[in-house]
Amino acid sequence: MSSFTESQMIPVIEAVNIGKRYGNTVALDDISLKIMPGTIHGLLGENGAGKSTFIKILAGVTQPDEGSIFFKGRKLKIQKPKEAVSLGLISVFQELSLVPELSVAEALFLDNLPRTGLGNIDYKKLNNSARSLLSSYGFEKINTKELIKDHPLADRQIVEIIKCLNLSPEILFMDEGTSTLSAKEVAAVFSFLRILKKQGKSVVFISHRMSEIQDICDVYTVFRDGKNMGTFNKGSISDDQLIGLMVGEKSFVHLRKKRKKNETMILEIKNLGWENALKDISLNIKKGEIFGIGGLNGQGQMELLYSLFGVLKSTTGEVYLGNKKVRINNPSEAISGKIRLALIPEDRKTEGGILEMTVLENMSIAAICSGTKRNNKTLKNDIETVVRKLNIKTAGLNSQLSSLSGGNQQKVIIGKWLMTDADIYIFHDPTRGIDIKAKHDIYSLIEELAEKGKSVILFSTELQELVWLCDRVAILYENSIRKIFDEEDISEKNIVEASLAMDKQGA
Repeated sequence: MSSFTESQMIPVIEAVNIGKRYGNTVALDDISLKIMPGTIHGLLGENGAGKSTFIKILAGVTQPDEGSIFFKGRKLKIQKPKEAVSLGLISVFQELSLVPELSVAEALFLDNLPRTGLGNIDYKKLNNSARSLLSSYGFEKINTKELIKDHPLADRQIVEIIKCLNLSPEILFMDEGTSTLSAKEVAAVFSFLRILKKQGKSVVFISHRMSEIQDICDVYTVFRDGKNMGTFNKGSISDDQLIGLMVGEKSFVHLRKKRKKNETMILEIKNLGWENALKDISLNIKKGEIFGIGGLNGQGQMELLYSLFGVLKSTTGEVYLGNKKVRINNPSEAISGKIRLALIPEDRKTEGGILEMTVLENMSIAAICSGTKRNNKTLKNDIETVVRKLNIKTAGLNSQLSSLSGGNQQKVIIGKWLMTDADIYIFHDPTRGIDIKAKHDIYSLIEELAEKGKSVILFSTELQELVWLCDRVAILYENSIRKIFDEEDISEKNIVEASLAMDKQGA
């Protein structure tokens, strides 16, 4: 296993012996790393391995406890994010920095808003500039006048990336910047990154999708427990070796578990519709079944999940829970009915949890709202049991959710819904942006829920998850169901063909 051989070029960024601690926790331990001009450099490792902390130090968000940073051979100390931006060190973080109450146009040009002669914002010029910028990157369909909060998460991520690209980066840090995007959107972003590379600029790229790492990166560095485990040229190390360095053990192999078939219907949908986003959706879900939802992003999957949970108003069609026709008007009714539902949303930051609240508070909310009867002591004991069960790494139940790594935050949000003992669990891309081991912990949990007779609806943008876990998979295309695959027909090939309408026939 040979390490990457540096050229004679001066690194655009060189970190030497960087250390960072939070109390007794060592986040970075003597990290040294060179980022060369004109390269796309991947950082790999589990959540909590130190990748994001390292990026935040280079971006001026966090200060190291020890070590030095050199920019183009010159030693410097980056004390504020603005200092990093002035040098062309631009960051796309996993947790978006966009202000939800601003319009897309305002978010794109927040630091350089055009003004009229009277000093007011020139909105006509602003929106024209924003439309032109988005169009130049192929995303002219994003409405520049709508508020950030009213756009789906994928659109918000695209706006964040384009905002950063518009700052002409010398080096672009992407910390899970593609985790919400469809394959088509990822391909578009990768074309932008390759243009930066041709211009001699650099990209530091973090992703838990190995296919993306293989596609875009020239060089890989593996972090584990705050240490640099090695830097390698593309093609010089196998995927199994990379994963072994990341987790310290053999790579995970996940095989779909065989479960006893249960023909008891727990949920049936007939001709469900909502505005133009859902068209005549009909399907049924059995007790103890893992039912997958697939297809390219934006085909109505989110609306389907949210309509079942009572988030969307004025839906048409019929919904049956058990044999009883129901009308779920809001999430409170979804989580407190005779047959209870739970929704683990896509965006853990704004929809799943409250970052400023503690682990204990976050995990108590849904249980209290669902009407499950527990006194405070029992509730706390049950939460401690779930924390152990999910292997949530936290300093304690009174730790703020924001202090946990992304994977552990996601486990807290899942744990919150486990506290409701729901009958149907709706998972919206539950492993987005988390590491391999945490993913497999969640896979095992989903399978355990099904074995206990709970029903699971799983929408995932990772095809392997649908293949590995699901008993049936429905493919949405143009806001309706194109195909429902039974277990024996579930394969990545079949899912892709149906998602692109390249299969011989629909459902």
